[in-house]
Amino acid sequence: MADLSHGPSILIVDDDPDILKALQEFFVMRGYFCMTTTDGRQALGMLANVFPSVVVVDIRLNTEISGFDILRRTKELLPTTKVIVMTGFTDEEYPEKAKELKADWFIRKPVTPEKILEFLEGTQGASGDPKK
Repeated sequence: MADLSHGPSILIVDDDPDILKALQEFFVMRGYFCMTTTDGRQALGMLANVFPSVVVVDIRLNTEISGFDILRRTKELLPTTKVIVMTGFTDEEYPEKAKELKADWFIRKPVTPEKILEFLEGTQGASGDPKK
């Protein structure tokens, strides 16, 4: 099991390696312990071995495991872990499904790392309601 006692931890799951790298670099510079993967199945395995403070997950991954599967499993195993669900697609059912599965925040790409940090630090205004 990973030692995450030195600071907040974040698991970032996205099939775009450039997004993973950008988010990882941003959060490491701010004291987060970052774990990243492009693979949904690997993300599920990581949840069973580490206890991240936050999971940031893309809905559509290039695997048979979706971001919604990871959201569901995270909330089963680690109900207090914050889960941010993001997508670049405009499917109308995605925000409602994320809310139904208890996502802490749904956001459409492109999203800046700063915007994610604002949410995590609780500086979102009323228009940034994480359940919307």
